[in-house]
Amino acid sequence: MLIRNVHITPSGFPGMFAGSLATPRRGATEVTVIRQRQDPGTTLTLHYHKHEEVIVQLAGTVTALFGDKRVQVAPGDTLIVPAHTLHQIENTGQDEAEWLLIGPAGMQFFLPNGEEVVTECLATSAARAFSLDEIGTAVTQAETTGRQGKILLVP
Repeated sequence: MLIRNVHITPSGFPGMFAGSLATPRRGATEVTVIRQRQDPGTTLTLHYHKHEEVIVQLAGTVTALFGDKRVQVAPGDTLIVPAHTLHQIENTGQDEAEWLLIGPAGMQFFLPNGEEVVTECLATSAARAFSLDEIGTAVTQAETTGRQGKILLVP
């Protein structure tokens, strides 16, 4: 299987962009590979994954905070973040940063309080993730019109 011309789009976090290279939505069954880009002066929110995550830095220099460590990650470096380790990436440099994020198929993203965040790149099916506001609006519309049955959210 060949995947061409992956578009890197806003990921839902300020200053963060991502493109799925190999994920369950694209046919991968055992691995997730995502290309991420980060604007200078931005910080990815503190989070963790249930499995190990590998970051291969392609461009720019970032500061990674994981566990009780704070390390500079430069192009060519590889960072291995253990499972269940809170971490975040800060682009403290003047240039855009870019890296490959590698993990198991079905990789999940959790906030420190345990809430799962489903991003477009990590969604495991062709359906996209919807916000609670979008779901609430669909439920309200169904109640207002008196329609019963399934609610289908179409992006």
